Amino acid sequence: MFHFGSLSMTAEPAKTTTLKALKHAKSNGLLITFDPNLRESLWNSLADAKEAINEGLAYADILKVSREELVFLTGKEDPGEGTLQLIRAFDIPLIFVTLGERGCFTATCMRLARCQPTRFTWSIRLERAMPFSARQSAKSWKSPAALKG
Repeated sequence: MFHFGSLSMTAEPAKTTTLKALKHAKSNGLLITFDPNLRESLWNSLADAKEAINEGLAYADILKVSREELVFLTGKEDPGEGTLQLIRAFDIPLIFVTLGERGCFTATCMRLARCQPTRFTWSIRLERAMPFSARQSAKSWKSPAALKG
């Protein structure tokens, strides 16, 4: 698994290094997760931020965005419309949109769903926090690129 955010893409040489690491991870069939974590004050301009985040979206297998980030990227207030736009544009298999106290919205290329907020305690070991079926799925996961090959 390779996880990244847009903070490493705000300036060189970190941006180029991040993109090289993404290319390497994708070519080796790793699961790539992306949390843009937009921090406007770290960018020269919002146009630069959007361009860099869009570069990252091209690699993402799992995307986590806040509702505000989704609106920034798509111009869509409705999470369903915004996530569908990203799925169509970047072929992202799974998207989570956090909605604060209202829970989260999830989208795949096959289903949209709204999740109600649930309180739980994180486990030190992720396997213990995940239901059995999720552990099995995570262990047998293959990237879309690996499945095509």
